[in-house]
Amino acid sequence: MIRGLVLLSMKFRVLVVGAAVLVLGLGITQVRNASVDVLPEFAPPQVEIQTIALGNSSTEVEELITVPIEVGPSLVGKQVGRYLAGLRRPYGYERYRLPELFSAAVLWNARAFASSHTQLDATGTGHKGFDFRDIERALRQRMDIERTVFSPFPPLGPLLNSTVMWRCRTRSAAAAA
Repeated sequence: MIRGLVLLSMKFRVLVVGAAVLVLGLGITQVRNASVDVLPEFAPPQVEIQTIALGNSSTEVEELITVPIEVGPSLVGKQVGRYLAGLRRPYGYERYRLPELFSAAVLWNARAFASSHTQLDATGTGHKGFDFRDIERALRQRMDIERTVFSPFPPLGPLLNSTVMWRCRTRSAAAAA
């Protein structure tokens, strides 16, 4: 087995060297962008708990708001996953027709077709047609967004991620006025 691997590596040596150079280049770019601390963190691990904080002032309340990303290229992967999940057992979701999928995934336009999020009396019961950017605009009008995180691949932004999270702080009455 090892002999076969060595023989294939020798036969396709240009491909092996090219792959090694590519991995080396990716590693160098990652090292350049990595944050480096001179001393390690000595603080104990912290746990953040999200809860409703009735009775607290607006400056004491922090919220983590998480919503799905249903526009952009990540939608194609999500639709494939939903389709495959539906083959095993019924998987309730609003299906996209091909023109709708093109509009939402390629053109980033979820308003081009009817869904539970684009109607005036929107119930918002499904994800089809949901545009996280609308929520972000509404949040910016009412709250201070301290941090935006995309998951599971934060550096890729909304391109290939399935979820966006905002860490927000409610504005105090004086700041909102």
